[in-house]
Amino acid sequence: GIKRAKVLGQIIPGVPVWEQGPESKFPEVPYIVFPGNVGGDDAISNIINSLA
Repeated sequence: GIKRAKVLGQIIPGVPVWEQGPESKFPEVPYIVFPGNVGGDDAISNIINSLA
């Protein structure tokens, strides 16, 4: 699990991006925390396309 993380910002309003700490399984890998009540029906696919 993640014990520490650095908040890098938001990829879209209300969706934070964290950098995982060294104790995590994937240290320093960005982690997108996507709440279910944020964005429209295509928000996740738009984020994925913006990262590709």
